Amino acid sequence: MNTAASSSTASTPQTSPNAPGSPEDIQVEQTGSAVIARYRSDGVLVTLQLVKPTDAGRVPFHAEIVGRAGVVSSDIRLDADYVVPGLKVFLNLLATGQAPLDAAALLAPITVLEEISRRLG
Repeated sequence: MNTAASSSTASTPQTSPNAPGSPEDIQVEQTGSAVIARYRSDGVLVTLQLVKPTDAGRVPFHAEIVGRAGVVSSDIRLDADYVVPGLKVFLNLLATGQAPLDAAALLAPITVLEEISRRLG
């Protein structure tokens, strides 16, 4: 067994099949109480609607998928432990030195948020 080859493969971060692609053509629009960002990721149109909460309430986190055969929409309920999965991934990174994803996948959401901030700034 070639240990040099296997160790270099093991230290290379892998892109998860569930990881988003790099955001392309980010468009940002501000309405009265919301910011809407649209972009493409691996050819898929992604729309984010960031709605400012009021004293009367807030729009819950939700996901909606629109396809040729229909629409699926669901609220995403956050319990007290919603940060635990991400924390476990981060602690594993610290323990092993292995990034869970490649740099492009890790930076994709930051790229979108930076562009929203830049356009609104």
